[in-house]
Amino acid sequence: MKKNTLRGLFLMMILGGEFCLSAQEYTPDADHSMNGVRTSNFPKFKELVFTDIPGANLLSQPERIDGTKFEIRTEKHGLIYPALYDWNKDGKKDLLLGEFETGQASSNIKVYLNVGTPEKPEYTGEWFYATDVNGDTLTCYQWCCIGTHPQVVDLDGDGYDDIISGQYNPGQISWWRGSEKGFLPKQFIEQKYYDMIAGGTPGVMNWSPLNNQYWNFTTARFADFNGDGLLDLFVGGSGGFRVALNEGTKEHPVLGLRQYLFHVDGSILHIRRDPSVVVKTGENFMPTDVCGGDFHTYLFPYDWDHDGVLDIIVHDGYAQPGSDAFYFFRGVNTDDGIRFEHAVPLFTVADGSKSLPGCAPMLMIDDYNNDGVEDILMGLSIATINPAERAAEGGYEAYNEANWTWLDKARLLFPGKDPGVVLRYYHYNYDSVRVALGDKVLENKRYTLRHRGYPFVFYGKPNPEKAVAKTEKAAPREFEYDMGKMMLTYSDLSKEEQEAAFRDNKKSREPEVSEYRPVDYVVLAPLSSWKGLEEFTIEVKFKTLADFHVYNHAKVNSEQIPVEITFEYPEDIVEKVGGLQEPETEKGVREVYVGEKAEDGSETFSFKQNFKKVEGTTFEKVKIKVKVIYQTCSSQTCLPPVEGEHTVEVIF
Repeated sequence: MKKNTLRGLFLMMILGGEFCLSAQEYTPDADHSMNGVRTSNFPKFKELVFTDIPGANLLSQPERIDGTKFEIRTEKHGLIYPALYDWNKDGKKDLLLGEFETGQASSNIKVYLNVGTPEKPEYTGEWFYATDVNGDTLTCYQWCCIGTHPQVVDLDGDGYDDIISGQYNPGQISWWRGSEKGFLPKQFIEQKYYDMIAGGTPGVMNWSPLNNQYWNFTTARFADFNGDGLLDLFVGGSGGFRVALNEGTKEHPVLGLRQYLFHVDGSILHIRRDPSVVVKTGENFMPTDVCGGDFHTYLFPYDWDHDGVLDIIVHDGYAQPGSDAFYFFRGVNTDDGIRFEHAVPLFTVADGSKSLPGCAPMLMIDDYNNDGVEDILMGLSIATINPAERAAEGGYEAYNEANWTWLDKARLLFPGKDPGVVLRYYHYNYDSVRVALGDKVLENKRYTLRHRGYPFVFYGKPNPEKAVAKTEKAAPREFEYDMGKMMLTYSDLSKEEQEAAFRDNKKSREPEVSEYRPVDYVVLAPLSSWKGLEEFTIEVKFKTLADFHVYNHAKVNSEQIPVEITFEYPEDIVEKVGGLQEPETEKGVREVYVGEKAEDGSETFSFKQNFKKVEGTTFEKVKIKVKVIYQTCSSQTCLPPVEGEHTVEVIF
């Protein structure tokens, strides 16, 4: 991500070099939600128009859930995942809020105890983190873009509620089993093909379990899909909308192949779809092109219209123009199991504009007020901004020009990519930056941007119009998993042939980037040279697709994996001349490498290391091993770390 005056206020402020970093340190992992400060200028919601869905509960306008003493919100990276569970066993459901922060143990679950009644929940705003029977905090290892998103469900049928959550990468399903004394320490649910991932194999089909895309951004919910009494895994995220059947038992669930869900007409379940994309069995496709939405997709399986057939409600990042906050897919019985009708929005607004402020709406269905009718709990990320006197805490004024604008259109950063927790280290000085959302200028003030998460409830009432279950004949699926082609690459080479060709090609080609490989690099050296060569250079040449970037070792990048290039070589033959020459960097919330920019927005830059032959040696050639490690992120998502090892031979 580089400077571009069209990227909007905060992307310019955060990444465009329009500010300076102060040296003010900040306490790591601080959460200021009990500091007594409430969000000002909170956005006023528009009147929602609910889609007529026979059998589905009639919903009220959303009402914010707040505390009497402190404001209820998630800090850190702003994502929020609501759920209900009677934590202290007093007969009243308490409020759980999942949150996100990069790290091994920072995506936790806040617990707000209900001090009201089952029918009229009330909270002070005081909270504590959910823990297991050993006192350890319930947490998932998340290093990008989704947090711990709890579902309370009796997965093993033992009469005790469990808590589950998915994971950004490598796609494990965390399971805290309930017991008489509380939640047991976390275990991971067994998944077939999981041992095949090994970081992903470059070039294989996106639908293959060998591809990281298959596992990446695993958002998880459980329900019985095939009616066998076992709860199956419904998965959203970058791999599309899929279900993995439980092929084990209640006591020991084993999740099978993640297979796509389908419409009655045979097409893969989708929100919107690129009509130019052709889907065929055994061939490759990009799930986001076919399923729509974005990488930040979630699906909630529930019989919302009460006709006895499972339905699905889907939500995504809510960042693209024309998006709906929640999509309803009605389930239909067919000769091929449950299929789904095409999506309808759960609600819109009369003028067709953006229905909700902010982004990343999260949904949970439960009976919030204990009246026997399901309600909808919603978490919503709201952008906040404030002058520098509260800069280190992130600001507490809702920035509604941003909240009512699509993030993608304004080129603003998604929660988890904004300053967020980086404010633990610095506050930012923003001076007279023109807003690309209009002509507004913030004169001589210092600002911070931070997404925060806030909970809401839509109260449900019974619908007098009942739904009758449908039974239809299913059209043939447009795609079937052809596991015989699981290891084939786009060019239909075997894995061994592909790897060999990849190695050979690396020796001479320029780095190439695409949506399938947003960052690429090559290792260049004088592999064949003239006699008498005494000095030479090894170059590691990177190319990044527009909006993707790689990091240096600056402190502000501590949550990402920076570029690391090391060399192994016989020191009795050659020696280094100076240190590694690095490309230029651009400072922002992160510090990223920059280089020569092409018309398509991609950038090329190089790392160089000079060597010379040890004086007096008689060797005519030398082999040098080059190890490259890096991680790449865009404004919307991060990809898994990459490790590559290459051997070059230099002839003197």
